[in-house]
Amino acid sequence: MSRSPSSPGITFPAVAVADTAPASVTVLPAALPRRVAVVILPRAGESFASWMDRFAAEHQIPPGTAATLLGLEIRGYHTSDVRPVFYGLALSQTTRRRLAAATGLEAEVLDDMQLARYDGTALDLTGLDLNSEASLRRLLKREWFLPHGSRACPRCLAEAPVWPTWWRLGIAAVCPVHRVLLLDTCPSCGIPLRRGYAGHPRGLSRAVVAAPDVCGNHVGPGRCAQPMGTMPAVPVEEHLVAAQQAALRAADGWPVPIAGEPVEPTQWFQAVKYLAGMIRFTGAVVRLPRRAEASTRAWMRTFACEYQQRREAGKVVPGSLRAIPAGAEHAAGLLAAAHHVLAAPDRRTCAQGIAPLVEAMTATRRRTGGHNPLRHVRAPEPLATILDRLAPPSSRVAGTVPVLADRGEVELRHVPQQLDRTDYRELIARHLPGTAEPSGRRLAALAMARLVGATSWVDAGRQLDMSQRKAARASDAVLRRISDVPAFWNAITQAARRLRRRPLVDFAARRTALANLVEVPAEVLATGCRPLGFPVTPQRRRHAAAWVWAEFTCADVRDAPAYAAEWPSATPESIREGARRFDTWLPAPVEADLRRWATALLNGEEAR
Repeated sequence: MSRSPSSPGITFPAVAVADTAPASVTVLPAALPRRVAVVILPRAGESFASWMDRFAAEHQIPPGTAATLLGLEIRGYHTSDVRPVFYGLALSQTTRRRLAAATGLEAEVLDDMQLARYDGTALDLTGLDLNSEASLRRLLKREWFLPHGSRACPRCLAEAPVWPTWWRLGIAAVCPVHRVLLLDTCPSCGIPLRRGYAGHPRGLSRAVVAAPDVCGNHVGPGRCAQPMGTMPAVPVEEHLVAAQQAALRAADGWPVPIAGEPVEPTQWFQAVKYLAGMIRFTGAVVRLPRRAEASTRAWMRTFACEYQQRREAGKVVPGSLRAIPAGAEHAAGLLAAAHHVLAAPDRRTCAQGIAPLVEAMTATRRRTGGHNPLRHVRAPEPLATILDRLAPPSSRVAGTVPVLADRGEVELRHVPQQLDRTDYRELIARHLPGTAEPSGRRLAALAMARLVGATSWVDAGRQLDMSQRKAARASDAVLRRISDVPAFWNAITQAARRLRRRPLVDFAARRTALANLVEVPAEVLATGCRPLGFPVTPQRRRHAAAWVWAEFTCADVRDAPAYAAEWPSATPESIREGARRFDTWLPAPVEADLRRWATALLNGEEAR
């Protein structure tokens, strides 16, 4: 251990250098031994990166050198910078111990500068493993914080080059002190603040002494010299200031109300994320009071349209509805909507505020197929109860299943997994708008099974040997998408009567008989293929088996045993495309041979 005799507040352990830097790297310039010992105390709420920048500037050393000197764990050394692990997010035990020894600051003070201070309120860092940076990638998919860079208030930075930790939260939108919108990017270079480069985040330079009061992003061969305190500031209304203050109280661990009832901070942030998903999915906005300013309404519309724009551009991925707001304007729009709904004085007023979103949610789900994109997101109380009371009945079809009085000898075993194509197009398709035909035929088959005698939608799927997942997804769509329930059941009844008038086929027996059909014998295909000059390949034999199974069981070819069996190098995409190509290619002579062979195979096994 070594201490500068003229500076009584700071110690730099030799282990901080020896443990993190290779021998070829110089970390302690000879001119610095007297100045590096000056203690830089963090300001209230200051982020760790901000404190590191001020520390390095005070000692006139590059921030990368300061990081190594103070003992931060480094991911790797590059030509001109270093990359501390989990920088500004959380401190490992090793880094915390070294920093405390080097600076004399208490561990609690050091931890308070990390984003992890919001764990359990604005953030849920469950699963974060400080020994594995891969855990951070998983965390970024669900939590709202900026891993690189920060938002900023120009007026705060004009007073002092101090960046609060909360500016890196996804709900950071407004400075409640100066009542202005936070900035995301530098107006001069156009790069996100504190990111470093336009294409990727920077490390901490070991070559350049940074100035905390200028932008410092890399622009060409130099750095952006935009003074942080002179960046433009956009004033905001009091409603947004109140919304930001409520979010910060929750982030700091204070109970905040939902519909007049105090809830834990985690519940409040769950409610905000749930509202965000509803707004994004529907593109609808909350009806703010008339006194709300045009800018606030515009920011809310910007947030509401973001998901649809990304969807049209093909950039929507799983989790997009729950992603962090893209910028301060988006966060401001979301906060305005959330505050108007959640800060309502009672449940009745809260219900009035959120009712337009519930109506838009119901309409959008019917238009897009009945899928509930927020089924895995839990709305907290009392919001969940309010939503349940506003939502339409979960099933408008359950309990209205008519009885098929003239079904004759039709039994559940006579119902296929997919309704006849012609019957579906002529009778059912009009009642399931926006539904792909294979899915619609499956839905209609489940409904017919209910009509014939299945006691529930789950029982209908079980009786048809349908996978539980597909049956559940299909029944959910039936329950939520149909607008004219009596007309739908009338169409299903007509389809059942058509089935009764035809020779009945025991589809259950056929599914059993063909359950092990993985390949069609080569000689069966050879009879029709060779005269036409087509080779009989293993792939063609397997696709033929799947085609036979689908045709004779009246089921989805993708569920064929031939495709469920092990098939090296095959992928779901290649199988789906192969099935489509085989069906398009199939010559009439080959189809006739397949039908004759399959009929002979089933002869004596199918019950009529």
